[in-house]
Amino acid sequence: MNFQDYEREFYLLYEEFAEIVKLILEKAIEASDVPRPQSVQCRAKSLKRLKERLEESGKLNSENVENERRDLAGARVIFYTNTDVERFLNSRLIVENFEIERDAIRIHHPTKENEERRYRAIQYTVRLKEDCAKLPEYSKFNGMRCEIQIQTILNHAWSETSHDIAYKNKPREGFGNKAMELLILSRGGPAEVSEFCSISSLRDPHLRVALPCRLKIRHSLLAARRVAAIIGQLRGSAP
Repeated sequence: MNFQDYEREFYLLYEEFAEIVKLILEKAIEASDVPRPQSVQCRAKSLKRLKERLEESGKLNSENVENERRDLAGARVIFYTNTDVERFLNSRLIVENFEIERDAIRIHHPTKENEERRYRAIQYTVRLKEDCAKLPEYSKFNGMRCEIQIQTILNHAWSETSHDIAYKNKPREGFGNKAMELLILSRGGPAEVSEFCSISSLRDPHLRVALPCRLKIRHSLLAARRVAAIIGQLRGSAP
C-alpha cells in the first residue's frame, strides 16, 4: 500500500478498524473491575499528518506504508490518575483481547535521551486475535495494526497541545482539548504559559496525578487548588 492507496481506499478502512478496536476496549473494560476511563477514543491517521511523517523519514514513495507507520489506526484509553493506569495495565485486558507485537511496546517518559520531553504514555501495537479475525464481519481487518496509547487525562492534554500553544497557538485536533483549555483559562491565556511544574499528589486520593504543564505558579497550594478545580470540572463532564 502506498500513500495514494491509503488516500483513495484504505483511510476509511483504517478508520473503521480503529472503531472496532475502540469497541473491543470499551466492552472489555465494562466487563472488568478496572476503573472506568475518562474516555476511549480513536482515529485513523489523517492524510496531512501521514504525509508529513513520511516526508520527514524520506518514505513518501514507499510501497509499504503500513510497515513504515504502525499507527495508521490509533486508539487512546485516557484515565484520570496514574493509579488507574496501573490497574488497567495489571488487568492484562490488552493481552487477553489482542495480539501484541512485542517489539513495538513503548513506554514514554522524560529522559536525557529525549531531552526531558514531558510526553508520557504507554503504547502497544496490536492486531486482532486470530479467532476474531476469522469472523466474517472482521475478516477485512486481518493483519491490520492499531496503536493503543494509555495515558492520564492531564498527561494526554499536555502531549496534545503543548507544542501548538507554546509555538503556534493554532487550532487543535483530536483528544485533550477541554483539559488543556481549562488549564490555559486558569492562567488567563497562552501568554502566561512559561514554566514547567509537576504535582505528583494531592490530598484527595482520587486526584493523585502527575501534571506536566507549563504554568507560571508561585505557590504549590494554589497550584493544587487549580488542579483540583480542573479535575472536578472534567469529572463532572465525563460521560
